Amino acid sequence: MSDSTEPEFPTPTPASPDVARRKRRRRWFFGLAALLVLGAAGVAATTASARPWGRHHGCSMHDPTPEEAREHVDRWMTRVLDRVDATDEQRQAVDVIVDDSLPQMLAFRREGRDLKQKAREMVVTEPIDEEGLEGLRTQALDLANRASALGLDVFLSFSDVLTPEQRAELTQHWRERSSDR
Repeated sequence: MSDSTEPEFPTPTPASPDVARRKRRRRWFFGLAALLVLGAAGVAATTASARPWGRHHGCSMHDPTPEEAREHVDRWMTRVLDRVDATDEQRQAVDVIVDDSLPQMLAFRREGRDLKQKAREMVVTEPIDEEGLEGLRTQALDLANRASALGLDVFLSFSDVLTPEQRAELTQHWRERSSDR
């Protein structure tokens, strides 16, 4: 039995201002860490689909010009199309797809880089702008979604250009390469 003078559920005692501040900072730290991880994932997804030319030895410090990007994509596509003995018509169709999608891919890359820079700037401000960081997170997710949608459209367009046999040959090649790593 319980004593009628004691409440059934004890009232919590308020934490000291220092404890509350530490808890708030810890929450902010973990929230910020989660935001940075999500942001990095969004930027990684964006740059992965928006930068088909990749990085040379991990040190691409500048945005490529449209000409540099086109040259890199051309080299990559030439290797792929040579592997499957693509016809001249298929090569021309792939050129049209690249011409149509490359400007968007470059724009996505720049947008991702801008979001990352804004996040870096916001992290060092005091007090931290919660709403601003949440806005950046949603922008990064939106950017990743748009970039992956474009990547899928480009992939499907390439798939329409190639024959089933050519697609099977590329799939087999990619399987062999991934099993070597």
